[in-house]
Amino acid sequence: MKTVWGSDCVDGVRAVKNEEEIAIMKEASVINDSVMEKVSAFIKEGMTEKEVADFIDSEFMAAGASGLSFDTIVCFGPNAADQHHTPSDTRTLKEGECVLIDMGCVWKGYCSDMTRTFYCKSVDEEQKAIHDLVRTAVEKAESVIKPGVRFCDIDAQARDLIDEAGYSEYWKIRLGHFIG
Repeated sequence: MKTVWGSDCVDGVRAVKNEEEIAIMKEASVINDSVMEKVSAFIKEGMTEKEVADFIDSEFMAAGASGLSFDTIVCFGPNAADQHHTPSDTRTLKEGECVLIDMGCVWKGYCSDMTRTFYCKSVDEEQKAIHDLVRTAVEKAESVIKPGVRFCDIDAQARDLIDEAGYSEYWKIRLGHFIG
């Protein structure tokens, strides 16, 4: 069976990373961390989603990336519920709103991917509780990661906690992209 990226043989070989590939992937992650740090200092109330996305894209290029892993997603307020939102050039950030950023760059042929959620200046108690629940669910999933554990079992750790808290109808995607 042929896949999007090539043959099953190629996919199988690329699934296991050598030391050089791991180092490249780590550097791509370092670039993501650096750009996210710059974004957190740059973003201000009143900016548009598009302004922030353009800043991210330019910072990736300034860091030496050869491109973007995908179109940068920046969402404010209710737009953060749309996992494939296109940044608006009119939607501005307001105090207390959720900010979701999904970004990644291409570094030496390997793609990075990072999603972060935070709030502008303040957060209400319900938003804080849900944010903490998701963080706890991710940490629970991370705690079982080791060679041989199936991806679906890692995902289930987070998914089950979210379900128990009564938010399963809002958990629409799998946990991570299972790189490697």
